Amino acid sequence: MSQRRMGKATGRGRGATLVLAALAIPVACGFAALAVDLGYLWTERSLLQNTADASALACASVLPEIGEAADLAQDYIGRNKVYGRTPTGRVQFGAWDGGRFVQRPNGAQACRVFVEMDNELFFAPVIGIRQARVTARATATRQPSHANISLVLDNSGSMANRNAIGQLRRATVSFIDRLEDTRMEHAVALTVFGSDADTRQSLTRDLDDVRQAA
Repeated sequence: MSQRRMGKATGRGRGATLVLAALAIPVACGFAALAVDLGYLWTERSLLQNTADASALACASVLPEIGEAADLAQDYIGRNKVYGRTPTGRVQFGAWDGGRFVQRPNGAQACRVFVEMDNELFFAPVIGIRQARVTARATATRQPSHANISLVLDNSGSMANRNAIGQLRRATVSFIDRLEDTRMEHAVALTVFGSDADTRQSLTRDLDDVRQAA
């Protein structure tokens, strides 16, 4: 009698364990979604912001020529891919008035760039979330005749994938080329950071020195 009772108790225990395991799987996937999916989206948001910044700066450099500025903004969005993909982008033109951006149909003094990407998630579909959209925006105004610009480049291990460091260097050189095309006496400094910050070029108007330091 005691052996049969023990056998029945053991069977019920196994059944309860299976039920608990089945209930724990969605919870575990939920934690995995927080750790993996949110981490992925957070990193993508940072890279997407870099794309928006580069595009807005390029756009503002040729204002008030709106047609050329719009084309240049899209060109820079295409150059600054995120995880090998080109974000979707749009541009608004206006002015920076009283600390805020105001759209204006004519005489644009500033541009605002919006970029976004849709993503298929890894673990979140288990809890019913299949996609997430990441967005970023940046606003830039037409540069003054003389500007002091400090470029800070990420050279850390997080940039090792997909030749991101090489792409960043090419984007930096392209930006310097655009500054040179304005024929204005801008001064540029360049700092690179990995585990520590390294000032490779102090503030200078010799843009060739900045290119070599990039």
